[in-house]
Amino acid sequence: MIARRLEELDLHHYESRLDSGLTVSTLVLPQFAKTYAMLGVRYGSMDTRVPAPGASRPIPAGTAHFLEHRLFESTDGNVMDRFAALGASYNAFTDYFQTAYLFSATSEEEACLDHLLTFVQHPHLTAAGVDKERGIIVQELRMYRDMPEHRSWHALLNALYHLHPVRQEIGGSEQSVAEITADLLIACHQAFYRPSNMRLVVVGDVDPKAVVAQAERAFPTPSGPAPAFAPPAEPPTISQERVETTMAVSVPILEIGFKDRDPSTDLGQETATGLMAEALFGESSDLYLELHRQGLITDGFGAQSFTGPGFGLVAVGGETIDPERLEGELWRGIETIRKNGLDHTRVDRLRRRQIGQFWGLFDRPEALAHAWLGMAFQGQDLFELPDLLESITVTAVDERLTLLDPAQAAVSVVRDAS
Repeated sequence: MIARRLEELDLHHYESRLDSGLTVSTLVLPQFAKTYAMLGVRYGSMDTRVPAPGASRPIPAGTAHFLEHRLFESTDGNVMDRFAALGASYNAFTDYFQTAYLFSATSEEEACLDHLLTFVQHPHLTAAGVDKERGIIVQELRMYRDMPEHRSWHALLNALYHLHPVRQEIGGSEQSVAEITADLLIACHQAFYRPSNMRLVVVGDVDPKAVVAQAERAFPTPSGPAPAFAPPAEPPTISQERVETTMAVSVPILEIGFKDRDPSTDLGQETATGLMAEALFGESSDLYLELHRQGLITDGFGAQSFTGPGFGLVAVGGETIDPERLEGELWRGIETIRKNGLDHTRVDRLRRRQIGQFWGLFDRPEALAHAWLGMAFQGQDLFELPDLLESITVTAVDERLTLLDPAQAAVSVVRDAS
């Protein structure tokens, strides 16, 4: 067990790699009433092939999400009922590169953790259950397709990327979900739900040695190496300059996305990119204030940097009464900043704010655990962030302005169908 001390808060976090291959991470928060635990699997919507002896096998889009749904049902009944009986709240989610199962509890923590570690290993996957779930997931997909922001985002990803599976919706499509069978889910569970491909994160007033002992009892046997994720050879160019979607909307949406030619999950580069986007488009920026003064944007306007294995981008936009005018104003603002550079005082203020936000995570075990798990699956160390933010230079942030290249940009617009 490796122990590390956070001197600023006098807290300790621990990490252990078990013989089974499972990584167990714990952060001790003395006198916290709530314990929060997440069991993550490095398997998400971007995994498009299931490894098998001799040759891999294609996976329909949405399979990871479908498997997450089916794990709610076990041979002993509904997983959530057991957590509820223990007085705990439970949830799960699938994103582009992970699936996670989690609970929060203020009592019966040991029993809750045993349940979390056990049910994920024993899926109840039958043809009848899969057919029943298929209808539920199709309804969920249709619900998302009625959300303008969701439609705009995935249209933008498809415009930016030719081949990378980040273009696929996490839940898949009605056509891909129709291809998912119980046998396929069993094969995916066997391939991806192995301890070497999983991480357990526990935050709260816990005994790290006791958590490790529980995990060792639940996962006593080595499972072999974790499946490797190999993204396809994505061309550096964008797939499409512009895409327009029509649907029932009260206010149109405009988003501009910039594709990184040389994406990296390096934490320093990712942090600099995020600071650049916030400094240029954030609520305290001159550009944001001017767009708001003109009535072109609403409070939902914003920017995000989004990075993962084999992809990276910055996207900016939101609702607007005049997409064409907003687009023109954004390009003018971007060109001005690319020529003159960012406001160094604002960048430094944002850097210091992010340091404060990091330390604020320790008052929110859920947010801390989510950040810890997600970053670990990308090979990043959450606890390196404050030192990185202390040392990052304005020059490094300014250099990320090169990402805002018009040749690497795609535009997504959602308009009313009437």
